[in-house]
Amino acid sequence: MENRQDLAISMNHVVAEPLKKFQIAFQEMKSAIKRYEQLMNDCNKFNQKLLELKRCDRTSNVIVKQKRYETLLKQSQMDCESLRQTLERELPLFLEKRIDYFQPSFASFICSHILYSGLNLSAIDQSNMDFIEHSNDSDQQQQQQQLFNTINNLSIISS
Repeated sequence: MENRQDLAISMNHVVAEPLKKFQIAFQEMKSAIKRYEQLMNDCNKFNQKLLELKRCDRTSNVIVKQKRYETLLKQSQMDCESLRQTLERELPLFLEKRIDYFQPSFASFICSHILYSGLNLSAIDQSNMDFIEHSNDSDQQQQQQQLFNTINNLSIISS
């Protein structure tokens, strides 16, 4: 029972916690990709608005709006390009390093199972040794023989 609890604690430390941390990193990458998609949509929206404003008459109000949308478009394009470069650099590293990240966890997982199995084998060996030591007692052997004889004499047991 104690071995099983130790194994459960070990599994939590070497598998569950690293997976939680990896999941957080995965969610951060996912949110960065969503942010990039949103920036791309913003760029398209600002570009469409600029095209509409260029078709309109050149009034002061239209010129002010056009300047504002040009500024927003440039800023969005810069942000988008910066984020694209970051994603192009970080995503391959993220995917490449995932095995390096999990390698120690897998090694610890295997060691934990080996230790668990070894401790269980030791416990079984100890139980067998205790059984063998107790089976040498002649009183206990006689009691066991009487129980076997009683069971054999029952009417439900056929010989």
